[in-house]
Amino acid sequence: MARVQVIARKLGPLNLAWVPRGPLWAPDVTAAQKQNAIELLARSIPRPTLRLMTPDTVEDAAILRQFQHRELVAGQQFARLDLTKPKPERMASQHGKWRNRLRHAQNANVTYQCRPFKPESDQPLLDLELQQRRALRYKSLPAGFVHAWARANKKAAQLFLAKDRDGLIGFVLLLIHAPTATYHIGWSNERGRALSCHNLLLWNASNWVARRGIKELDLGLIDPEETPGLTRFKLGIGAKAHKTGPTMLALPRLHLPKFRNRAA
Repeated sequence: MARVQVIARKLGPLNLAWVPRGPLWAPDVTAAQKQNAIELLARSIPRPTLRLMTPDTVEDAAILRQFQHRELVAGQQFARLDLTKPKPERMASQHGKWRNRLRHAQNANVTYQCRPFKPESDQPLLDLELQQRRALRYKSLPAGFVHAWARANKKAAQLFLAKDRDGLIGFVLLLIHAPTATYHIGWSNERGRALSCHNLLLWNASNWVARRGIKELDLGLIDPEETPGLTRFKLGIGAKAHKTGPTMLALPRLHLPKFRNRAA
């Protein structure tokens, strides 16, 4: 009915069971089945253990509240692009300004290339993104994560590169984990931004994975208040906002010894 990854950690005398996201449900699972599965999951974790979970939906969070899970951090929003629709329909769902920027890039003298990430030679690309990350003050996973992912499956880390007559102007790196792909990192220089190369890269990348049976492209976190421009860009391609449940904590039940009162 479901799959869930539980990460075990030791915190001094306590054990921690961490579910960063999930469970991932099979199609047509009923609400009653979800409740039973979550109850079994909670019971299967040895005690005393802290249970820290971020359910994938607000509905799952409501079930967890029935099993002594309390909210610590509010849920986040992710942009997800449905790739099951035909290409013309996905094009029509784009915001008008986003589609205009795409056409602007298509009419420029920009060449496009797709190939697997090569750990032995593509570190300079990750270095470019790291410099951008430091300049713009945002966070991402370390370069070692990309290298490990690519070594595990050479075709699971795909690079999409844009070039003009002067050379590289931008790239996007997708991580493939069927039936979903995730936008991991992207980079562009000043000329790439002027030519709207990221619109071109993201559109071509989404079409590339869609042709290979990928059902959804996860574009990552969005925050309309903190990063309104990035949020507009991700939703502009036709993605929809998906809100996860909050991060929730259930404290362990400590089994203390019983003491009998004795009369003096």
